[in-house]
Amino acid sequence: MVREWRRAPLPPGPRGLPFVGNVRDWPEIGDQPKVFAEWAKKYGPVVHVCVMGQPFVLLNTWTAAHDLMTRRSENYSDRHCNTLIHDDKLSGYGGWHLPMMPYGAKWRVFRKHFHSLFRIQEVEPMRPAILDLSSEFLHHLRNTPNDFRQLIRSYTAKSISKFVFSHDQPLNTEDPYLTLNDELMAEFNGYFFGNVFLVDVFPFLKHIPASWPGAGFKRFAIQHKKKVQDLIDGLHNRLQLAIANGTAEPCMVTRSMEKAAQATGVVSAAEEQLIKCNAMLSYAAGTDTSASVLANFFLCMSMYPEVQKKAQEEVDRVTGGTRLPDFEDREALTYISAVLLESIRWHAPGPVSIPHKSVKEDIYMGYRIPAGSVILGNVAEITHSTDFYENPSEYQPARFLDANWQIIPELEVPIQDAFGFGRRVCPGRHLALESMWILMARIIATHNIGKELDANGKEIEPVIKFTGGVTTHPEPYGCHITARGKIQVD
Repeated sequence: MVREWRRAPLPPGPRGLPFVGNVRDWPEIGDQPKVFAEWAKKYGPVVHVCVMGQPFVLLNTWTAAHDLMTRRSENYSDRHCNTLIHDDKLSGYGGWHLPMMPYGAKWRVFRKHFHSLFRIQEVEPMRPAILDLSSEFLHHLRNTPNDFRQLIRSYTAKSISKFVFSHDQPLNTEDPYLTLNDELMAEFNGYFFGNVFLVDVFPFLKHIPASWPGAGFKRFAIQHKKKVQDLIDGLHNRLQLAIANGTAEPCMVTRSMEKAAQATGVVSAAEEQLIKCNAMLSYAAGTDTSASVLANFFLCMSMYPEVQKKAQEEVDRVTGGTRLPDFEDREALTYISAVLLESIRWHAPGPVSIPHKSVKEDIYMGYRIPAGSVILGNVAEITHSTDFYENPSEYQPARFLDANWQIIPELEVPIQDAFGFGRRVCPGRHLALESMWILMARIIATHNIGKELDANGKEIEPVIKFTGGVTTHPEPYGCHITARGKIQVD
């Protein structure tokens, strides 16, 4: 076995240069899904590249991704420690940010706390608040339809903020913390994941003074870290003020504080920091991902009127066209559920998984995967695989339904990859799916979404382009949105 292990070759991949490896081949973040898929066609589902001495293993099929990151999760749940992102002297995400935190005892504590708060049993009591929020969205959409992208952004933020911080604010008002969060997410996607830094190759560079020439990365990271702490403290302090004023309702943070204080009557500094960090993280991550899917939904409703018509017919059949859909209608509204799944699949909000890392050397498909390899799942390729979906570039919700108009479980499985793999799957997915499903159902019931019109009333074909980053969004586009039916949305 030892001899076989030593003989095992690395997975195939493009040939690199001496010392720097495949640094010239490595694609920009927005091009990664396409380039990784092209490599897979040439080399197979498991591809190896090496960049500046760091091995990368790219998984381009559902089977390969789940064989490693799910079935062998004990070895593949760690995170690659990017110095600029993780080190406390720089951005410091590795010490508190659950998706970026190294696998280990501290991660398990944070993960257990996060999971306990976002279980489906905890989310279901939030349904009345989600219904109220979706009705508020419809009201503003009816009055200011051209602001639908801003409304999406506010809706996703408020659905999280209400659950986590008990914060209630009209959708059409600006929240300074949402603005700060958007700024941080743009920096995270565009700067940290959109560039390669020498400090990640030579970690000792983190010790050079920030004032030195060439230390722009350090100045940027320190400023970014301060803004992150401002968001963590600001969201928490706003809730504490509401508690002091007697206006706060029970929420994720208050329940966590009460539970932490049960044993001794006080909340330790470490417990408070855990609660604050997980609360801010749920706000930041949940807002961005759900906004991406809802933006896909509006875009595809405008481009595929036949899909929109089918969805409207289903809603009208169930509700009689006289009321808004409710969560109790979910079993009957299977086409709406398929619309949600297809809005995720058509362009996954995270086209490439957040990097995993192998703890120990491993053998897979006869290939040797070195310890410390960065493992990337090509989510975009998996959710567009012809092994699961015919005509994957088309938006066809009916692909998820069988002859009895029920969701086909086997086709739903790859969509779950949009929320992560194995032990790193997103704990907040239940709240995200609940809030997106009801909003889509209610928009379909009350509005028609068409392509943007020019000054002469002619349709403008949307340009389908997406931003690059860990989470991607459709680039700005317009829609022509009008009211339908007799349902009151006020």
